[in-house]
Amino acid sequence: MKTSGIIHVSAYYPPHLGGQEIAVQDLVTQLSRTGVNVEVITSNRGARAGVSIEDGVLVTRLRSAEFGHTAITWSLFFWLLRHAKQDTVVHLHFGQAFVSEVVWLASRIKHFRYIMHIHCYPVQSGPMGRLLPLYKRLFLRREIQYAEAVVVLNSHHRRIIRSDYGYAGRLLVMFNGLDGSFFEAKRSAAESGPAKLLFVGRLTLGKNLDILLEAVNEINHDITLDIIGDGECRHQLETIMKDKGLKNARLHGRLSRDEIKEFYATSDALILPSSYEAQPIVLLEAMAARVPIIVTKGIGVELDTRAAILIEPTVEGITDGIENLLGMPADARELLTDVAFERAEGRRWDTLIHSYIQLYEEVENSLRSAGLGMGLRMKTIMLTTSWDDGHRDDIRLARMLKAYGLKGTFYVSPEDQEFARQDLLTAHEIRNISLDFEIGAHTLTHPRLPAIPEGQAEEEIFGSKTVLEEITGKKVETFCYPYGSYTKAHVQLVKKAGYRYARTVTRYRFELADPYETGTSVHAYNHGCYDMWRIAHFARFRPVRALQYSEWDALACAMFDRVIREGGIYHLWGHSWEIDKHNDWDRLERVFRYISAHPQVKYVANGELGTYAKSAP
Repeated sequence: MKTSGIIHVSAYYPPHLGGQEIAVQDLVTQLSRTGVNVEVITSNRGARAGVSIEDGVLVTRLRSAEFGHTAITWSLFFWLLRHAKQDTVVHLHFGQAFVSEVVWLASRIKHFRYIMHIHCYPVQSGPMGRLLPLYKRLFLRREIQYAEAVVVLNSHHRRIIRSDYGYAGRLLVMFNGLDGSFFEAKRSAAESGPAKLLFVGRLTLGKNLDILLEAVNEINHDITLDIIGDGECRHQLETIMKDKGLKNARLHGRLSRDEIKEFYATSDALILPSSYEAQPIVLLEAMAARVPIIVTKGIGVELDTRAAILIEPTVEGITDGIENLLGMPADARELLTDVAFERAEGRRWDTLIHSYIQLYEEVENSLRSAGLGMGLRMKTIMLTTSWDDGHRDDIRLARMLKAYGLKGTFYVSPEDQEFARQDLLTAHEIRNISLDFEIGAHTLTHPRLPAIPEGQAEEEIFGSKTVLEEITGKKVETFCYPYGSYTKAHVQLVKKAGYRYARTVTRYRFELADPYETGTSVHAYNHGCYDMWRIAHFARFRPVRALQYSEWDALACAMFDRVIREGGIYHLWGHSWEIDKHNDWDRLERVFRYISAHPQVKYVANGELGTYAKSAP
């Protein structure tokens, strides 16, 4: 398999439970959605070995064993020797030993570069902890020194890497992020009954859950404690709960993120009594979900008493923290969660992801200066569709797109003068389509913009946005010029109206240059002799192929094959009424079948291309 883009290497990956696993999964998913070509190499702990596509990301799980809570994946070394090239960049996620040693050794042999992302700085614990100073001196120091860049989660770790390891390269503090769903969570904590405390994480020594159970046993208030997670301390905790008769504490084991969201909605507080954590994902999730937080002072996320109740990891400290929360007036508790929520707002992925892309581009530039190059962006493959005018045949078209899992944007002209009123989508029908697809504006009445006064053009461009937003209840951020006819003045009006993307009818385009004058690849319509020169050029002047491509469906499939080979953006567009007029529904379905469900393709609406344009170099 030919590698390109960024290879993320992590000892563990979901469904294996842990904060690092979730952080890696969120990062690669967001990178993929932004258009970066990424893949993940990990162990098969928690899942079967093999290759799969997960959330649009290629994930390879290698056979492994586990020793001392560390995944031993011998085949990783041979995988890297076989697949990594000089222009490969590996994003190494460090939280355990072994994987980093393998990546370092393979990089010395194959001469690729790696970014070392330190999720958890190792501290002494357990019998093997006595070997940690030796490990840091003999192995970790060397792996850090050879990294092209080092990413840490907080300023404390940054100081350690600079002072203790003498690292002089790129050293960046970069945060874990959150998707928008946590900010939209609805709270439904009970106003009466016992106070519900929640812990989420691995059941390990450093989490101090034995001390937490001691505190729950001693506290006089009516409380319950839900513990979500698994780990080597589970048996110990079960024994403590049995010996003390703690019926108000429950161990739930591993749960999905959606199931954990339900606990966020009903819990009165998240409690994290850990001795130290770099940047726990669950803490950020709780902040976004407006769950009050009780947390130790040694946490890597910089919190103060305005955003959380800070405690010492002792029985007395935990007890005081719980009592402090339970005795807090409702308005003071609400103020606490408001401050935490505002801080979590800065950790949204759509805010953070571009700093990772910038890091990759800086590494790419250093590769180019050495005579190498990854082609990070051009190997991205994206597919979008769009459908103009707002004719009632769009209902049938939307059903077909949904059946094949294709995304699309419907450009609606709500008062289009070309059609009778009964042939246009009603407000109810537009709203129904908007539940599954993006709705874009196409002016109010579908005039040729250069043929009308500029003031009227402004009313058409602004008015269609307003009308469609009122109908759908959603922002309308994409626009299509009627007949593909416009001037630079109309482009400025589109920008002024607040659109982020505007489409023309230019064809044979496979890239995105100006997001306000974007072209398309292929029109679902035969253009006849008018198109023969461009078809011949696309067919490289091979007459048999050129003749085949004179049919739009054959051309559409051939263009898709080209994008798969060479990378780029594939954009199919058309009119549902035109499809119906020429009885081309079967042809359209054949094309949909051909271009759908391809593992290398990222399927997007037109508006997502506008986001891609912002992050493209």
